[in-house]
Amino acid sequence: TATVTTPANGTTYTVATMPASFSGSVADATGGAGLDANVATFTLRRTSDSRYWNGTAWQVGVTALATTHSATTGSTAATWTSSATLPSWASDGDSYAVQVTVTDRVASSVTGTSVSFTYDPIPSATISSPAVSAVIRTPSATIAGTATPAAGRTVDFVDVSIQRSSDSTYRSEEHTSELQS
Repeated sequence: TATVTTPANGTTYTVATMPASFSGSVADATGGAGLDANVATFTLRRTSDSRYWNGTAWQVGVTALATTHSATTGSTAATWTSSATLPSWASDGDSYAVQVTVTDRVASSVTGTSVSFTYDPIPSATISSPAVSAVIRTPSATIAGTATPAAGRTVDFVDVSIQRSSDSTYRSEEHTSELQS
């Protein structure tokens, strides 16, 4: 068997949630001889143009990328992890397909089902001041935080919403001139 568990099938990833590596499970058939170490490979295909990642660039031809995993005996499963350099994930809304292939000790191969995911580089933002659930009693309180753009992008504005607890009324403001790099 050959499966991909990370990335999760059908998931949309952002800058903050994109996995740093891919992984899954490989095993020989019941009664099989087992697997040597690091015999699984995977492919990463960008679906918008059907190009494959080769570890440094996107290309037309299929490239088998390296993984690491332990050797097994019989049908014992091993967890594989990608050991190839993954792309920088700079494109908006692109979809990708990952598929793993494993070859057992008697040279029989199996390719698992393709897993698809989308990368949408939504920028992330956090508020560092005031603290979560803080009570602010001054109209001149400062709100501070960070906005992290997606790779190759800039943050044009930050929209801050404040809720008054007495009546749950919100106030929303867009800030552009106060952004810092």
